[in-house]
Amino acid sequence: MKIVFASPAPPDGGALVVGALEGRKLTPSAKALDKMLKGGLTRAVKASRFKGKKDESLTLLAPSGVKADRVFLVGLGKAADLDALRLQNIGGRIYAALGAKGHSTVSVAVDAIDKCKLKPSEMAAEMALGARLRSYRFDKYRTKEGRDKKPTLKTLRLRCQGAGRARAA
Repeated sequence: MKIVFASPAPPDGGALVVGALEGRKLTPSAKALDKMLKGGLTRAVKASRFKGKKDESLTLLAPSGVKADRVFLVGLGKAADLDALRLQNIGGRIYAALGAKGHSTVSVAVDAIDKCKLKPSEMAAEMALGARLRSYRFDKYRTKEGRDKKPTLKTLRLRCQGAGRARAA
């Protein structure tokens, strides 16, 4: 899997990952996406049990209004509790949830969050580490595994301010 750090931009296909803090508070990228979906993200959150707590997620398939095939909303928990380990876990959860769903590209919107000690570039680097660790597979002896069981994810694109600093980290 190739990990790419890029500047923030609208989704260009594949799957798009945005975040929500505890209490169903959407991050700036999630708010912008919700506006593009004409409130579809907010309606989906209200219709579900999703609260934005850590280890929670919500998937929207084929949303109209954007080029993304899937929107994956990930719960970040409390902003003050976001640290390197939590972000690595989030990166691993993103890979686990979307690695074998048929998408070759997943874009993750990483925003600056009030009360979080880390910068967006540091957050993106930690999420990339978690995804890289989760993507490890030892396939030497898996000779009978079908193509539909193997990961399809080729590129994980983390979109944040300071992409060069994230790449360096």
